[in-house]
Order: sequence, then structure tokens, then C-alpha cells
Amino acid sequence: MARRAGRDMLTLRQSLMTMVLLLVATGCSSTGAQVASDRCTGIGLDYVRSGWGGQVQLAATVASDGDGVVTWLTHPGKPVSEVQVTEWQQRGSSLVAVCYYDGDFSSFPGPEEAARNYTRLMLLIPEDGEPIVGSVGPMDAVRPDEGPPVKSTLPG
Repeated sequence: MARRAGRDMLTLRQSLMTMVLLLVATGCSSTGAQVASDRCTGIGLDYVRSGWGGQVQLAATVASDGDGVVTWLTHPGKPVSEVQVTEWQQRGSSLVAVCYYDGDFSSFPGPEEAARNYTRLMLLIPEDGEPIVGSVGPMDAVRPDEGPPVKSTLPG
């Protein structure tokens, strides 16, 4: 009887430890996502509205990091400077909120021959800096599935 009680107690402890580890792991990733969401609905939305008017809506939020931005920037065919890559490499695993906004961005500076059917803007908001425009264009060209990757192991 005492042996069985001891085994049951050990099993209970193991189960409790597993649950605690799962809660901690889930909390870390959801905290990164929550921080990214807060940045996008806060300083990001203010930044975009101040530049392009009030008819802007947040379409999507991705919690990435500096390494994820580097992966996106160095995708073949993407024009990027080595300075940009180096700046993001220095951020490493620090959280970067990637915010996608829908609205009329036709006044965004660009080549005069461009069609300017800019209806989506991607904003990158690092932990230690101001918002940076990552991309602007039509909705079908500026998509979360083609931007910096989601990082599910961000520190909380």
C-alpha cells in the first residue's frame, strides 16, 4: 500500500511538472505575440495614421525577431543593402513586431511610373527603435505568409 502511494505521488509530481512546463512555454510564445500585437495597435497604428490618414486598419500581426527579418530581407530577388542586413543581424533574437495595415497608401513615395495601387503597408517595430516601413504595395503582394517568419520561441 505504501509503495503504491509513493508511485502515485511520483506520477502526480511528474504530471504537475509537465503542466507547469507547458504553461511556461505557452506563456512565453503568447507573450511575444501579445507584445507584438500591442505595438501594432499602439505606436504602429499611430505612426501609420499620422503619415497616411485615419482610414487605416490593422490587418495582421506577426511576432518575429531580427534573425527572421534578415531571412526575409535576404530572400532571392529582394533588393536590399548590406547595411540593412547588418542592422537587423545585430538585433538577433530580439522581438520584432511585424504589422500589416490596410488602407490607401497611394501617396507613399515611389517611382513615378509605378501604378501606386498601394493598399497594404508592412511596418517593422523592433524592441529598441522606431517603426520602420518594411514594404508597401497591393494586398496580394504584401502578405504575412511572405514576410518575416513567425517565431514561436520568443522570450516572454
